[in-house]
Amino acid sequence: MAEAIRVAMYVGCTSGFRLGGAVKQGENKMEYYTDSDHAGDEKLTMRSHTGVMILMNGVPIHWRSKRQPKTVLSPAHAEIYACSEGLREARLIGWTAEDMMIDIPHRVVLQVDNSQVKSFKESTCMHSKLKGMISKRWKWVQELQDDRECEVVHVDTKYNKADILTKRLHGPEHRRQMQQILQTELPFKRQEELIMFTCEV
Repeated sequence: MAEAIRVAMYVGCTSGFRLGGAVKQGENKMEYYTDSDHAGDEKLTMRSHTGVMILMNGVPIHWRSKRQPKTVLSPAHAEIYACSEGLREARLIGWTAEDMMIDIPHRVVLQVDNSQVKSFKESTCMHSKLKGMISKRWKWVQELQDDRECEVVHVDTKYNKADILTKRLHGPEHRRQMQQILQTELPFKRQEELIMFTCEV
């Protein structure tokens, strides 16, 4: 019964929720965000969580929230793994767009909120504390570092649109991030409904 009430609360609070945007002319603009929450659910598990958000012309077209397969010892390690997953998802979207004859830029610019990820991708941090923690033989490491059409840029955590996929958020912050992703006001009837639902989740 408790789970049924939880589902009913979600449906009631989000009945007017829609994904969409204006049809634009010209070249399609893609945005790629990745994030992780290092051991964020330590009461349940020490494994980190990966979040990936992909937008086309300002509209979310793909997102993923997934627990990482192994426990890592540092936030940077978790972020680097999330970045590699983001690249993989970006390539999948690119192949899908090609099959659908949709023209999108081949270059993938991954936006992350950890500066060490950028250093790792560009191999500019030779004496990093991550040395020895991440094997150069791992396939996902090779894919991330060898892909010349992938660029990693640093973005403030506040503006990382994948952050919402890695952790539970309080009502006001959840609403701010949703508005940031959709670039519009949310159709919730009252702020109290959103806060109550978020606390329940």
